[in-house]
Amino acid sequence: MPAKGYRAEKRADGWMIVNADGYPGISSAIQVTEWEAEVIADGMDRAFAAGQRRRSEEITALLKG
Repeated sequence: MPAKGYRAEKRADGWMIVNADGYPGISSAIQVTEWEAEVIADGMDRAFAAGQRRRSEEITALLKG
């Protein structure tokens, strides 16, 4: 199985979703649980693989409800 494109990474200011190279996939760290961060990273990975990549602002807006 290929490596995941996105993953959740714990930082001092919250969780950051990063790509395989460690670059941020969203504009800023988010305040969520570890499980939620993993779900978000998985969703971003699936969307990217399906050719439906969303802008980080849209993803952040979805997270905030």
